Amino acid sequence: MILTLRWRVPERPVATRWRGPEGMLSAVGRNPSMPIAALIGPQGPPGTGVLRFDIALPTGTWIFAHGLGRVPMAQCFLASGEQVFPDVVADATHITVTHAAPQSGFILAS
Repeated sequence: MILTLRWRVPERPVATRWRGPEGMLSAVGRNPSMPIAALIGPQGPPGTGVLRFDIALPTGTWIFAHGLGRVPMAQCFLASGEQVFPDVVADATHITVTHAAPQSGFILAS
């Protein structure tokens, strides 16, 4: 694997006289679309997309086998579509979600 570090320092205008607060902001401002440094490496394998796991009956603990072979990111939603933040434990094979009270809804895992 070969990684390349490209380093770029954006030009900064030099303030030679006082131009007020707006002048100071423009003198120290940076364009966020122009990164200072970028780490460039080989392209990774294609992704599997987003998996959706539904639970129709209200339960306090949801357990799903995802088969991604890695620890996924999981977002939890109630059946109404509202995003919630329960206790989530994920490993390379399963996602376990524990709610304070029984809930029905779905998980998006990627």
